[in-house]
Amino acid sequence: MLDPRPEEPSEIGFAAFYADCVHEVRPVKTGCRLTLVYNLRFVGNRRSLKAPDYRAEHGRVVQLLRSWASAEDELTS
Repeated sequence: MLDPRPEEPSEIGFAAFYADCVHEVRPVKTGCRLTLVYNLRFVGNRRSLKAPDYRAEHGRVVQLLRSWASAEDELTS
């Protein structure tokens, strides 16, 4: 969980991510929330902008974690 509250009150804490990323917005209990939403655009560029595709990296991480878990199981049995 990200805690964007800075220790110094004059500073601003923030998080930035693509809008199509899975995320959770929880209720504000104290203070204020400021939300800025915008689209990036390149003038003269005919390619459409897309968020990065991390499916290949995700699959590799899953493989690594499964092999790590298997190795741990072998050590404890």
